[in-house]
Amino acid sequence: MAFMTPPAQDTKPTAELQNVDKFEPWIPNNDLEDTFELEYPPGLGTTNGLKSYIRFETVKESTVKIDGLLDAVNKLKEELGRGADAVKDVFSADTKKREDAIDTLQDVLGGFNPIDFTQDGLGAKVVAMITKKHEDIKNKKESGELDTMGLDNSYVMPEGTGRICELYMPEGIDFSDSISYGDDQFGIAGAMVEGAVDKKGNLAVGGAIMGMAGMAGSTANMLGSGGASANAAASLALQRTAKRIPLVGDMLSSSAGMKAIQSMTRVINAPNARVLFEGVGMRSFSFSFNLIAATPQQSVDIKKIVKYFRSEAYPDALTTAINNRNVEMGLRYPDRFIIDMMYNDKRVFTKLKPCYLTGISVKYNAEQNTMHADGAPTKVDLTLSFKESLALNKQDIKDGF
Repeated sequence: MAFMTPPAQDTKPTAELQNVDKFEPWIPNNDLEDTFELEYPPGLGTTNGLKSYIRFETVKESTVKIDGLLDAVNKLKEELGRGADAVKDVFSADTKKREDAIDTLQDVLGGFNPIDFTQDGLGAKVVAMITKKHEDIKNKKESGELDTMGLDNSYVMPEGTGRICELYMPEGIDFSDSISYGDDQFGIAGAMVEGAVDKKGNLAVGGAIMGMAGMAGSTANMLGSGGASANAAASLALQRTAKRIPLVGDMLSSSAGMKAIQSMTRVINAPNARVLFEGVGMRSFSFSFNLIAATPQQSVDIKKIVKYFRSEAYPDALTTAINNRNVEMGLRYPDRFIIDMMYNDKRVFTKLKPCYLTGISVKYNAEQNTMHADGAPTKVDLTLSFKESLALNKQDIKDGF
């Protein structure tokens, strides 16, 4: 019969366990301020052997306010609705309805004449009204308040919150870039479009049309030459046009029918395969730390470090009161992290764009089950997984990301 090995007994002196009835949760709920700077171990950036470290700071996130936009859209919708109702009565036999409708349209459109209906003038009036309602957007664009597309797309790091944690730099910092490519088949038509590009790099539509005509002529020549070439040309033409053959087109153009034709004639249409760029992958990072609480103060610091990362990883709940109970209606995005690799208080290695904290692993007392007097573990293994929130481009690489 197999016996289970009993768990190791805590070897701490009895005196340290006398306050067990006063034991409080290891991580309090209110031990972090609005701004702070945590570090482990103490003296990062200055003490020999501890000059390399990683600096984590949450981003002061900003949200787009859409109240004004919603008001503008609702007002525009209301005015267009008034105008649409008025249009019905513009040519009413009731003089009062007709006059009221014209007055409404003049108010909504900024000037209106019934003759506009016969001269395509009403559409211009509506466009002019919408342009007028959005004049402020135009002004903002001209003043530079709105972003415009251009070649100078250097990324500007956002502002931090002042909630900072600095941890020693572990070994083996890994940066992996992934660029996605996929295989695709252009077929004959795609190859002809490629062939229609002139020496100056312009796509000539006439060249593509001439290519199609050339293909027909080439097929005719192959058919007229007899022998194996004629047989191959006939097979290729059949594979391209099988569906249009009366009565048997569906059968020949089916997957099974096409494979049979290709197998018997031992010819297939050239796939003209190409490798196509699909996009850029998002970078991911993982950092593992061994936090040993050698002193009571380090125990307190480690408590706060764990609380810091766990609290920043989760979203805020948006609640509302329904029947005297709070009901969760939505979740606000967690704040991202600014992560800097530091040596002697200077940034080193590749820069990172703001990252989301996607995973946290906390392991207490991995090697032995020993506690401090207040019940805090003597060792905490902390693993943090991050994912960059924005993809990189060539300009980012030039800028050090």
